[in-house]
Amino acid sequence: MSPEGAKVFIVEDYQEILDTLTTFLTRKGHELVGSANTLEAALAALPQLPELETDVLILDANLTRGVETGADAQQILAAMAALNSDITVVGFSGSGSIEGANFNVSKPNVGELVKLITGL
Repeated sequence: MSPEGAKVFIVEDYQEILDTLTTFLTRKGHELVGSANTLEAALAALPQLPELETDVLILDANLTRGVETGADAQQILAAMAALNSDITVVGFSGSGSIEGANFNVSKPNVGELVKLITGL
């Protein structure tokens, strides 16, 4: 990770949460390198993450409104594995832990999430 702070990509379907995360992370010296709010956009962005020198991916479990299975996060994690990605994945979900993530923080604990990323 760079000494200035982490380069972070956020996968989150709620704009309000994305805005809050961005504000708190940038205040702590981290850089938002991009975001996606749908499964399709996240999958399309994954191959670009190494070029963006992404350190951390914050991942919501469910990007499809009304679906609480965690399948969206699992598809993203499978795609990252296929790309041999070494990016740290932090699950950030209100519906439990994301299996396969390096770390998990429950929503709405933004302060805990930022503290975790700052300590990496």
